[in-house]
Amino acid sequence: MAAGAPAPRTIESIQHLRALAALGVVIFHALGLLQTYFGIEVAHRSLGAAGVDLFFIISGFIMWVTAIARDESPARFAWKRILRIVPLYWLVTTFVLAIVLFAPSLMNSASRDPWHFVASYFFVAWPHPTVEGRFWPPVIPGWTLNYEMFFYLVVTIALFLPRFRRIQFIAFALAGLPFVGSLLHLAGAGAFYTNPILIEFLYGVMLGFLFTTGRVRQGPRASLVLMAVGAVAFGTLGLLGSEENRALWWALPLVLLVQGALHAPAIAGGALRAFSKLLGDASYSLYLVQFIVLPPAAKLLGGVLREVAQPWAAVVFVGALVVVSIVAALASYQLFEKPILDFAHRARTRAREKAAA
Repeated sequence: MAAGAPAPRTIESIQHLRALAALGVVIFHALGLLQTYFGIEVAHRSLGAAGVDLFFIISGFIMWVTAIARDESPARFAWKRILRIVPLYWLVTTFVLAIVLFAPSLMNSASRDPWHFVASYFFVAWPHPTVEGRFWPPVIPGWTLNYEMFFYLVVTIALFLPRFRRIQFIAFALAGLPFVGSLLHLAGAGAFYTNPILIEFLYGVMLGFLFTTGRVRQGPRASLVLMAVGAVAFGTLGLLGSEENRALWWALPLVLLVQGALHAPAIAGGALRAFSKLLGDASYSLYLVQFIVLPPAAKLLGGVLREVAQPWAAVVFVGALVVVSIVAALASYQLFEKPILDFAHRARTRAREKAAA
């Protein structure tokens, strides 16, 4: 791709990677519930949590390709991000708030702190009142969205700068904050906003920079090799990963996977390819609604399958939880997320047409 050339509107491989990331997180939580209901602990199940790290890398890539490299205005960028993230998250958060108010027994570790919910609606990291040491919102997976919105703030500021200064500013912010946090040994909210996980957005930004400038573009075979190397590195070096060093042992192998996927030929076709793309489109819904559907589904399935006392019951349990999460996510995407996005797109189109008239 020539320098300055516009990127494709949709890079299909990114959608497949989004599906992979969301499924990883769902499996991670499903395996946790397997331990709760069956007492079976799966070794290295934490690797599924690296779906979050893959999401952050993808986010950094997309923000560079679709906004920074295209000179999008700061106001337009911020508004698009708000429309993309806020409505569905507020809907899920309000649903959780209703449960807390009217049926609190249905939730484990339920928050009853009104300020905790207020902070969640505004994507501000706030200590969870019932889970010590965690800056989790009432919708627990939303902790990643606090980082996402912080990253969007960094990008919005960068868009005010000259083009040649933007990547410098983003690198300074996303790498500098973890350095300051480590140097000062910050705690609490200070530790949250200086977590090394911020560097993962920078990895994606760098991939986006290389993609739009055409400085690195391998052929199809090399891309498949790069994906394989990334997958093997993740499956081996990733075993050394933890919450503290995930930006190294989980994210760096995933960077190789993403770089390879950007230029790789389609590995699958037909219905499988179409389903993977659809799941990528619905990955945000999948990431959020799993928090609502997994606990009751696990309680129902656990009560039934534990009586079976067969080895395959645990496999069925995890598989069923994944399927339930996918079905709920596709329903959420079709009924809520997609109509909201379509409405926002039509509103922007009408506004542009009115301005041009």
